[in-house]
Amino acid sequence: MNTELHAQSHDAVSREAPNPSASPCPQSGRGARARVEARQTRWPSMAATAALLLSGLLAGCASAPPSATLLVLPSLGAPGAAGTAGASVAAVPPDAAASAAPVLVVRRPVLPEYLLARRVRFRVGETVVDDWPGVFWAERIEVALTRELTAALRAQLPGWTLCEGECTAGGVEPRAQTLRLEFAPLDYRRDRRELFTEVRAVLQDANGTLRQRTERRYTLQASADTPQAHAAVLGELLRRVAGDVAPVVAAGGGTPVAAGR
Repeated sequence: MNTELHAQSHDAVSREAPNPSASPCPQSGRGARARVEARQTRWPSMAATAALLLSGLLAGCASAPPSATLLVLPSLGAPGAAGTAGASVAAVPPDAAASAAPVLVVRRPVLPEYLLARRVRFRVGETVVDDWPGVFWAERIEVALTRELTAALRAQLPGWTLCEGECTAGGVEPRAQTLRLEFAPLDYRRDRRELFTEVRAVLQDANGTLRQRTERRYTLQASADTPQAHAAVLGELLRRVAGDVAPVVAAGGGTPVAAGR
């Protein structure tokens, strides 16, 4: 009987003992390896996608539109020598200073606010302003207008010392007259190829005393429907303004010249 009990007990132990081959550890290892392999297969796919996106971006940059067109006003004469604070100042020789040659300071003109931008703008109608697509002024328009107006006046006033913005040469500022111009409006109508403006000129002594004030209207036609023609007609306007203002300056604030054309 003891032998039978021992045999039954041994059989029970054998049935209850865990089977090493049925352990969950190998299954868990296979699952982890499968997850790692899945991640490894995803990484090349993501890298390939990123490479394709980068190549598309570079292709887009390569096919970008050409650079913008930079527009300048036509040159109306040789500019003065460079001065301080960004002003162009005419050189004053010692003999000219000793003889008290007349001096004129051309201040920066006053322009409509909507023109004070790098874009080259024009008026479409009574209430709409547009700009030439892809065209920009190479420099601030008020700076270019001051320089070219000064150059045009210099050609009209031989024997005068002209300063753009201010005069820094010693001894000339106390006897300098000042010229201020206001262009309002200053409208280029592209549909008509026409530039219209009213110019108000104020001439003052060095101490601020008013010497002369004039007003003129100008209507000029552009030669073509292009940004270059737009800039050219502005240059022609400055040439005419200089021709009309110079006699007033030379007369020292005498009788105003006739009404503008």
